[in-house]
Amino acid sequence: MILHFFYRFKKVLHNVSCPAVMMRLISSPQMPKKPSYRVAECDWSPQQAATLLLTLRNVTELLNDRQKECHIEKPPLCPTPEVPENGGLGCVTVGKRYFCKPMCNHGFDFTFLRRSLLFNECSEQTHNRWNTQYIGGNKLAVCQESALQISGRTSAYFPENQDCLMTKSQLKEAFIKGLITELQSLGIQGKPGTACLICG
Repeated sequence: MILHFFYRFKKVLHNVSCPAVMMRLISSPQMPKKPSYRVAECDWSPQQAATLLLTLRNVTELLNDRQKECHIEKPPLCPTPEVPENGGLGCVTVGKRYFCKPMCNHGFDFTFLRRSLLFNECSEQTHNRWNTQYIGGNKLAVCQESALQISGRTSAYFPENQDCLMTKSQLKEAFIKGLITELQSLGIQGKPGTACLICG
């Protein structure tokens, strides 16, 4: 499915190639011994721009749905948790218990205080329901725009220049390791199973 969109995207790029390409030389003071670079500037028509934006939107939606997949062996009766926009969920299983840690990107904060609730749990002990502050079942947290990040612990926020997607792309293994260590520090006994990071 994704390859289909990439082939389509390639075809669209070919069809909306620059009707008038202007070439200009740009000097590089940082690399004076190397030749100057040529940069192409395209003047696309509104229709060409709309076609390209539509294709990009379709690819983005498809990739976003794919990255939200969490191949984790969760208890079968536990509902799939809702991933907060402008943040993410770090999830891990320990035996028959399912834990997820909501996190917000920089510039966003939780709508409820979460300092004493770092992880949400779904297991037989919670009657196969998430122990959430929200009514409805699977919403664990909401990240709203905020200049201050004070509702959760420090570890519940992604750094300023490292949002959820960047963490998942470049630092996933380190993040998962830290997630498990943090869960164990809370006294959760048992061998950790599968884990994942899902971004909103």
